[in-house]
Amino acid sequence: MQPKAEYFDAVLSCPDAIPITLIAKDFGWSAMRMNKFLHARNIQYKRNGTWTLYARYAQKGYTRTETALYHDACGNEHVALCTKWTQKGRAFIYQKMAQAGYAPIIPFSIPDEQEGG
Repeated sequence: MQPKAEYFDAVLSCPDAIPITLIAKDFGWSAMRMNKFLHARNIQYKRNGTWTLYARYAQKGYTRTETALYHDACGNEHVALCTKWTQKGRAFIYQKMAQAGYAPIIPFSIPDEQEGG
C-alpha cells in the first residue's frame, strides 16, 4: 500500500492543471455539461466569461487560472483567462460526481505496484 499512497500523494500535490474538458470526458460528458453540473452544486460561477470557484472552494488548490494571448481577426492582441483543474480538483470532482450517482467511464486510477526491479 505504501507505493500507492506515495503515488497518490504525489499526484494530488502536482501543480500541473488540466482543462475541464478532459475531466468531463472521463464521464462521457461535454465540458459544458460538467460546468453546469458544478455550477448547479454551487461550486463555481461564471464571471466575465471565466469559471471561478465560490469562496469556500477557492483556496483549496482545486484550480489554477491560466492566461493566454490571442489575436482577433483584425490582428489586435487580447488576453483570455482559462480555469484549469489540478489533480486535487479532479479528485474533488470525482467525489462530487460519485455523491450524485455518476461513475466515470474512464476511472481516475492509481497504477498497481510494479514487481521486480
